[in-house]
Amino acid sequence: MSKPAIVILTGAGISAESGLGTFRDVGGLWSRYDWRDLATPEGFARDPGFVLDFYNWRRERVRAADPNPAHVALARLQRDYGGPVTIVTQNVDDLHERGLSDQILLVCCGEMGRTPRLNARGGRDHWANLAPLLLAGGGLRGGQVIGQSTRDGGQPASD
Repeated sequence: MSKPAIVILTGAGISAESGLGTFRDVGGLWSRYDWRDLATPEGFARDPGFVLDFYNWRRERVRAADPNPAHVALARLQRDYGGPVTIVTQNVDDLHERGLSDQILLVCCGEMGRTPRLNARGGRDHWANLAPLLLAGGGLRGGQVIGQSTRDGGQPASD
């Protein structure tokens, strides 16, 4: 008998434990910067150097961060559970992958270090199996999922 699928939702809090600041927490990035200056085409048009400096700073912070025990524990669960375990995150860092997690659905924002892509090793089928779980709660719409990542980087989907 197969084990039931587990879907784990993670957000900025898991990476905050690795020293990466969140956007919306008290003292978060948006309390120090106006998001319209950094996250809109208009902000980029006004001051592209400021925007590029900000995101280069963030990329450096991500590169310097290490996966924390929570990232490693989730990877261990994926490895040892004996059934499907998928992590769904909107985090733009790669700490889940560096913590050795395997199946990760990226929601919304992409990744700091590379352009997100679907994995050719069954990413489409994997999404089809998860879609009813994710959509049932009404909090996510299918169009928000932009990619799936694996430790090996995967390959573009063949659609």
